[in-house]
Amino acid sequence: MARKTQASPKSGSNPVPSTSNPAPGKLTLSNGVRVLVDKTNAYRSISLCICLVGGSSDETIASAGLTHLLEHLLFKRTKTLNPREIACRIDYLGGEINAFTDSDSLCLHAQIPQSLLEELFAFISSLLLDFACNDSDLTLEQSVIRQEILEAEDDPSDSVYRVFAEHFWPSSMLALPVYGTKENVQGFKLSEAQMRLDELLCGQRLLIAAAGNIELEELARLGEKYFGCLPQGKAFELGYYPTHNPQKRHVEPKFGGCFSVIRPVSQVHLLLGRPWPSIRCPDYYTGLIVSSALGSGMSSRLFQLLREEKGLAYDIAADIDAYPDTGALLLSGVIERKNINKGLTLIHDLFVELLQFGLSDEEHQRVLSMLTAQLNMEFDSLSSRMWRLLESELYFGEYRSTQRAESRLRAITADDIARFISHWLPAGEGMLVLGGDIDGFSLSQSARRCYQE
Repeated sequence: MARKTQASPKSGSNPVPSTSNPAPGKLTLSNGVRVLVDKTNAYRSISLCICLVGGSSDETIASAGLTHLLEHLLFKRTKTLNPREIACRIDYLGGEINAFTDSDSLCLHAQIPQSLLEELFAFISSLLLDFACNDSDLTLEQSVIRQEILEAEDDPSDSVYRVFAEHFWPSSMLALPVYGTKENVQGFKLSEAQMRLDELLCGQRLLIAAAGNIELEELARLGEKYFGCLPQGKAFELGYYPTHNPQKRHVEPKFGGCFSVIRPVSQVHLLLGRPWPSIRCPDYYTGLIVSSALGSGMSSRLFQLLREEKGLAYDIAADIDAYPDTGALLLSGVIERKNINKGLTLIHDLFVELLQFGLSDEEHQRVLSMLTAQLNMEFDSLSSRMWRLLESELYFGEYRSTQRAESRLRAITADDIARFISHWLPAGEGMLVLGGDIDGFSLSQSARRCYQE
């Protein structure tokens, strides 16, 4: 099943909606199920997500990967549908029905014609409420996930990130991949998957979000009809249970050090990470401006320096890995072995320059224009509107509009950026992971300055 990019709504290609639509609405059913609607009259389809709160962060070392396995099994068999009949039903409904598991949730999502909405509810509720997998289904999906894990392990960029996460968040479930380990997946029993489903399937953990030409009351009616039978259960507070101390909920990143993943490939994949504001942190939007200036877009400092001026890399970028209570700035690129020391030295010098001189007014305004344009274009995508609706509720418990995000960005001053840079970008506070044919490679002293031993 597809994976969702953390904190980034899905894109789409729908027409620009009317500006006369009502503000997004929310209703809570008697058993705690939250129903969310962003109504717009400009579409003939509806983008919908049924979200079960609590993904891999709601696991332990021993159960890591169980939620992801459950996601796979949901599409195998119900009390009335076999695997082929489920696949045919998906195609009948339009073929845009999928699921993913991430650190925060297990989500089943779809985009379908408005006329098929109730049929979609009936189908998804049957996957969740009439779960009827057998041991043969389990064995098959264990094999499929094994192939998924092997594929990820063969990808140098995936391997580099997993090593980074393991060492950067060593006390948290973020240190482990969503799919768990081959050993865990192979050892899970069907009864454990059923228990995990029972744990997730309660009103306090269920979110229903939709964007399209639908009234909030109608979606609430469907939610009550198909999920009103669920027990209220207990809400799950998003955060990341540390793997060794369940009483400590806050995740402390650990920075410092260099790690390697040896792979027989022609280039070296590098990832330089450092602590960064969480998605709930007041500094998040300032960090978004700074990270974008560093490595988002063709005019960014990383792209201009390492690609356009020096020709050292084809791919080089900066991204934010943001979670409810922790975050990381990720500088990633692909570079030849002979150029690693030169590239890392240039990156270090770029940070020093940023610390000394900050962002220019022109750079600040250019990045602001890029980010606000991206926010405004969310209205052109029905799925983006739905994901904003869902993620706002998931992370903040209220709707956070694009207008609100734009206002936050526009309110950030040059002094705010200067304070942010001095606090979040001190020299050397990074963690470096290199992946590729690097057996016996030695980093120069100047390259080592980009991370802390």
